[in-house]
Amino acid sequence: MFIFQFKPLVVETKSPKIWSIGAIQKEIGANCQEELARQILKITEPNKIKQKIAAVKTAIQTIAKVFGDSTGYVIRALESDKLAEFFIRDPKKATDIFVEFYKAAGDRAWHIFLSFTAHEKSAELFTKYPYRFVELVKAAGTGITLIAFENDKIAHSFVKEPKKIVDAFIVILKAAKNFRGSIFPAFKNDTLSEYFIKDPKRFADQFADIIKSVGKNQNDVFEVLASDKIARLFVKYPDQFIQLARVAKDHTSYVFKSLANDLILDPFIKDPKKFTDAFVEMTKIAGVHAIHALYLLRNPEVREFFANSSSTFKRIVRARAFARQLGVSQDGEILLNLVWGLTILGEEKIKTLYQAFGITYFLRYTKNTLDETYKNAISNSDKPVALIVFNKCDFDGAFYREGLTLDGLTKFYRVVIVETDNEKDFYERVEATGKSKKISLLIIGGHGTPQSIRLGGKHIEPDSVNLSDEEKLDGRYELDLTDEEEIKHRNIRQWMAPNSTIALIACATGLLESSIGAMISSSFGAKILYAPRFNSSETVFHLSYEGELDTVTYNVPVSTFSEGRLVSLKPNK
Repeated sequence: MFIFQFKPLVVETKSPKIWSIGAIQKEIGANCQEELARQILKITEPNKIKQKIAAVKTAIQTIAKVFGDSTGYVIRALESDKLAEFFIRDPKKATDIFVEFYKAAGDRAWHIFLSFTAHEKSAELFTKYPYRFVELVKAAGTGITLIAFENDKIAHSFVKEPKKIVDAFIVILKAAKNFRGSIFPAFKNDTLSEYFIKDPKRFADQFADIIKSVGKNQNDVFEVLASDKIARLFVKYPDQFIQLARVAKDHTSYVFKSLANDLILDPFIKDPKKFTDAFVEMTKIAGVHAIHALYLLRNPEVREFFANSSSTFKRIVRARAFARQLGVSQDGEILLNLVWGLTILGEEKIKTLYQAFGITYFLRYTKNTLDETYKNAISNSDKPVALIVFNKCDFDGAFYREGLTLDGLTKFYRVVIVETDNEKDFYERVEATGKSKKISLLIIGGHGTPQSIRLGGKHIEPDSVNLSDEEKLDGRYELDLTDEEEIKHRNIRQWMAPNSTIALIACATGLLESSIGAMISSSFGAKILYAPRFNSSETVFHLSYEGELDTVTYNVPVSTFSEGRLVSLKPNK
């Protein structure tokens, strides 16, 4: 009897691979971010997981081939769950869009992905409207930055009307050309962003108009417009801002910044159109150097005078003819001053003031101050003498402000105003004035440093304080510490009255006891000399009831010297 024993039949089957984040990363390679693997794991069918892994692997290889050393920025951006989800949904489509970015922005395409990494909102908007972003990047080229979409209002508006927002940005980007990367940070300002979303096209056209006008200094203009005070003005008076930019050109940022100064802002707000019209007419006469005289538009008479454009051409012709008669420069700024001076004073007074005192910058002073100076040129007076010497090299228009502070001195003093551009003429003017009558008050105005006071030299561009090396070395244009021996040799102190006072309208000339303020105090023998310790933009003459100078203060601490010694250092008042 045979007994048969049967063994159960065992069929061996291969179990499906269990995928994990680590396994997927290993399969794809080093460039696979954890978030990508996590998104792949959301797929439930094993075969589809494998297919997706293969597609992602191919896509990442393409990205690495195109982006080269910048690949890391793309991969890092895929740490975003929204961006990773978008990429996994269709790796080829996402990669094609990334390649479009690279074609548009070149080696700077990594900035786009850096924005995605830093700003989650930009990444999220991109996943919803990828082709709008492609349009934007193509318009922006190498200057792309997506920080504007971090503003909630702009992001919300983009979701509602993506085409309208992108079209507006493209208008601005095309105008900005090489400065496209500087635009979007301005939209972080709430005032600008609110104005933008109300009417994107209108804003874009206005912004583009300004951008096209300002030339090489667009970066500065974007920064100024993004400041709260200027942004509020721009949205209220866009037409005036456009006009100002058209005539200021490269110096638009300087003009816009000036509007933040209350002394200029107040007359602008009172009558924006008249202010702007006056400035436009001034630029027709003086060119870009009219920006020096912005401060003067606080005077309603000056605004009214220059806002009347009907006779501008005749005024220029007359000023040119008179400049030739006097033998002075027909530089635009000089013509601007002659146009004003001829109108308020007439040819006889202008001629006398130039020939006697070298005055050509008539807009620096009030009519009363000029009338008093003219009177003192043709007749004597028993009043104490106040000699005021101003420079002819004013790169920022500071002395259009400082000159207007002199009017109060005419009550007590016989005011003599002189303009000069060199030290030799300065010393001769002091000597000539002192020979007539000793000088009780001497005011010296020029751009200062602790070592010098600049009187002249080549006319400097408004946004620059740079002089050539040759000019810096040429002491003829300035008073400096090396002049001490010459001052003693000329015996300048003999022309100063006993107990005389000197006031320096020159930045930082009172910084130390070794500064030029101390040297002038000692060499001129002044009982007291006032000088600003740091860079100053405002001088105040405090007068007695009779009009005699009591003290001088600045908007910075004041140093007081006597016979070369620092006797007092007071805070600004």
